[in-house]
Amino acid sequence: MKNIALIFIICISMSASVYAASNAADWDDDVIKVQEELKSFIQSQAEKQKIILHMPWQDKLQAFTITQADERRIKVSFSSIKLGTMQLTKPWSNLKAADWYDLAVHYYPRQERENALTFIGFCIGINLKYKAKEQITLLKKEHNDLEKDLSKELDYLAQNTRSKTTAKRKKKSKKKKELGINTPDPLKTVLEKLGKRHFMVGMTSSPNAESEAWIKETQGMGARWDMRYQYLSGGVTGNRTWKDWNQPAGSFADRYINASIKLKCIPVFSWYQIYQSSPGHGAGSEPLAIKRNCETVSTMRSYFEDVKLFMQIAGKHKIPIIFHVEPDMWGFFFQAREFNPADPLNTRVIVKSTGLAELQDLSDTVKGMGQAFCTLRDLYAPNVLLGWHASRWGATDPKRLGEFAMQTGNWDIIFAEVSDRDAEWRIANNYHVNNAWWDDNDYKTFARWSATLHQTTQRPLMLWQIPLGNTQRAACNNTPGHYMDNRVEYFFEQYPQNTHIAEYAQAGYIGLLFGGGAGGCTGYQDGRKDGINNPDPVKGNKGGLAIYPDDDGGYFREVVCNYYKHGPLLFK
Repeated sequence: MKNIALIFIICISMSASVYAASNAADWDDDVIKVQEELKSFIQSQAEKQKIILHMPWQDKLQAFTITQADERRIKVSFSSIKLGTMQLTKPWSNLKAADWYDLAVHYYPRQERENALTFIGFCIGINLKYKAKEQITLLKKEHNDLEKDLSKELDYLAQNTRSKTTAKRKKKSKKKKELGINTPDPLKTVLEKLGKRHFMVGMTSSPNAESEAWIKETQGMGARWDMRYQYLSGGVTGNRTWKDWNQPAGSFADRYINASIKLKCIPVFSWYQIYQSSPGHGAGSEPLAIKRNCETVSTMRSYFEDVKLFMQIAGKHKIPIIFHVEPDMWGFFFQAREFNPADPLNTRVIVKSTGLAELQDLSDTVKGMGQAFCTLRDLYAPNVLLGWHASRWGATDPKRLGEFAMQTGNWDIIFAEVSDRDAEWRIANNYHVNNAWWDDNDYKTFARWSATLHQTTQRPLMLWQIPLGNTQRAACNNTPGHYMDNRVEYFFEQYPQNTHIAEYAQAGYIGLLFGGGAGGCTGYQDGRKDGINNPDPVKGNKGGLAIYPDDDGGYFREVVCNYYKHGPLLFK
């Protein structure tokens, strides 16, 4: 955020003055005066807030060539790079800074993105000149509006950066203090298997070029993503299961793992198969469907054959892989009336009776089902860490839930969730509206619940499927893909002064995985394809301006970059 915002400010401030140096005769004196006022304003504010401004790209401005074809088409090139003709969505004279940015990020080569920001500044200068020919008052009004926006950016920079002089002085005076907590042995063991020693951050990530390009782009900004996760779903019957997403059967998982290796992310798979299988799916409520499938021999044989296939694929790789087993299912086993609640020894699930040789020493129970995952993992993929899902809705008593979990197998990690949908998504869709918004007391209550779960299981915890909405960027205006929530802010806003990550680490968590669990939830990419989006802020939104096309206004990428920049929380 800092670098891009800084370059953006400098491009705007310098664009007209550099262009004017070589084309002074073409510029109206009033235009030059307005630009000089703007430049002076930026420099004075920066000096006041002790921000050092750098202008390494200003000399390149003269290398741009723009030819206006008509009101809605322009031809652009930079040095030897021909960018071609841009088709504008509105007349040239109506374009604003955000419009130029949107054009630049779509048309400019990705490897030249920093030059694209300079290109924006150049275009703004040209555009202001064009407008001045018609009415100088319009130019002055845009200058005043732009001055307000730049003032906000400078305030942000003042809060999140230091001058080089100050940084050097502090570096000489003392070594940077590392943030960390003392780590109990159960957490250390898992962290060593994962090759990590800090509190991790990850997100849902589809296996496509767009998602992977976003990860690479934000890694270049400093976000050292630790994990990415993907559902394996579709049921084990029919031809829509994960095995059939690519050929040969099961190669989808292999491709995702290989792509994750290149991205330097730990692959996390959420196995969500039992409910979507036949004959149970569509035959009643979710717990009733699960019960029917668990008691059908052919279904459960296919089920464990799929688990075995995954483990054989995962075992070919030498990297750690996290396998998150059946979110929701364990909660239904624990409390749904369709089962014998909280009794893994007497709740029937077909395991031994599947006839699979590897499972013949196990029982046809919930306990046997959990042990089946552990057995297949141990045989075929010792590099895989197994995650059990603890649904708080299934148990207000975390001690009983933890005891239940450990009766079902030797799990490595316990997954939990604070919500899988943005607060305003839930309100808009009338979905469990009560307690949609969490306050500080809600977060602390959940942390205490989690701490008891951790102490009971002696396993590290992972917070999963955290929604991505925020109240900081105007882009979150409670429309599809742009809903407000406060969970990203709770953990990351003003880190490291914000100690919430440390508090959750003390409760037993080792990482956060973000991504809404329903269509229409806020995303971190430009999933809605509406580019940089700065609408009028809705009630409860602080109205921060976006400089990225991300549906959340770029807030998630900014705060995660800030987290790694200041040093992630260490487990000592």
